[in-house]
Amino acid sequence: MRGRFDAMGRGLGARAAGVGSLTVVLLAGCFPVAPLVDCEDRGGLYVAHHVCMPQAGPPVVLAGEPVALVAGDFDGRGAVDDLAVLLDPDVVQVFTSLDMAAPQATWSAALLGDGREIEGLANVRYFDEGLHGEDLIAWTAATALTAMTTGSVLGLRNGGDVFAGQTAVAVPLVAAVDGEMRPCPLPNSVVGLRGPGAPYADALALACAFPEGTEEDLVDVVVIHNDPATPLASQAQVGVAGSLVDVHAAVAAAFADGLPRLIVAHRPPNDDHDQLAILTVEGVEVSAIEVAPRQGFIDQIATADLDADGDLDIVTLHSDERGLSIVTQEGPLKFTEPLFYSPGAIVTRVVAGEFTGDDGVDLAVAHVVENSRRSAITMFVRGPDAAPGTIDYSSAVVGEVDGDIVDLVALDFDGDERTDLAAAVVDGTVGTVSIYLHRSPGDVPGSGE
Repeated sequence: MRGRFDAMGRGLGARAAGVGSLTVVLLAGCFPVAPLVDCEDRGGLYVAHHVCMPQAGPPVVLAGEPVALVAGDFDGRGAVDDLAVLLDPDVVQVFTSLDMAAPQATWSAALLGDGREIEGLANVRYFDEGLHGEDLIAWTAATALTAMTTGSVLGLRNGGDVFAGQTAVAVPLVAAVDGEMRPCPLPNSVVGLRGPGAPYADALALACAFPEGTEEDLVDVVVIHNDPATPLASQAQVGVAGSLVDVHAAVAAAFADGLPRLIVAHRPPNDDHDQLAILTVEGVEVSAIEVAPRQGFIDQIATADLDADGDLDIVTLHSDERGLSIVTQEGPLKFTEPLFYSPGAIVTRVVAGEFTGDDGVDLAVAHVVENSRRSAITMFVRGPDAAPGTIDYSSAVVGEVDGDIVDLVALDFDGDERTDLAAAVVDGTVGTVSIYLHRSPGDVPGSGE
């Protein structure tokens, strides 16, 4: 089913780029090179004078081919320095306090054995009121695409001992909409929703796609509320059934008003491009703010304060259009026209973080190296002289690997409060994870050093 869902998404996205009046297309230029103090270690991800991210050690060899990688706090020590990787077929390996000299998984287990496939993996502080580190949430698709079949959500409780002795609990996704129970056959992402300052997620939100022609019987989003005293299988599932069609990506967002919101990608009827809907879900009421990047299919959504003005901005990844859109806030929940950046290749993942030492938010983008069996990471770096509220990104390829980068995540691997990177790679049938440590000098022009 994982392959069938991917094929459906690719079919939607395989169209010519529609560059309309709402889009500015930018091919970012390379970093300016200046004779400044450099980093000595040139391994890993590197651009002279600007990016120095050596590998923490040799790539970690996995027990299978990686499908998804998440970074979190699984050992309960309060730092995002642990990794969980979903392997094909449906095995999870968790690495905590990873010793690169002798990399061993802290815990490993198969999640399912009944013929279904795990479609994805997320880390959410959900069970036990968040006291025992982050939990893992996975999801499966229906085995047959009809209006009567349903996917499921799997909850894996951390338990305070990094999942030792724990068994994943699978729950069918059948949500209540106006007193009727409606299925979610194709869940494709899960995020935790929580109010300001809450130590754990108040609810899980799952985005739902659907078989063509059956949308009137299904749901756009399933919200599973979290009563800590209630098992996952008995939690209330509320269906959000609005005007959205084919919801296929989601991310939680905390805007200035403090209300927990969900940003989802969806495809309006008779349109060749996805849109973003920013949802405020309270009970079964949904209010939506629409944003239209106009760049075909949206494969991934990320958020960060990209323009350094103190509010949250949005990045959307467009694999088929070979780039990403940046949508900034110019006022409370008011968004600017999208800006399109491209590394000139098919993109696979994007991660926002501070990777150059100048306190600006950068974008690390994984992409294909044309006419080869290699992948690369291009760094889009915001100019340190850019005024708050403006976007000014330059780019350069910072490193390449053999094989395909299937996932890219940010973490603080070594506890120095700088953002490191981890990349899950498939090369043939061999799966690995490489970790790159943030050692960038931060002495780019205009940084004040």
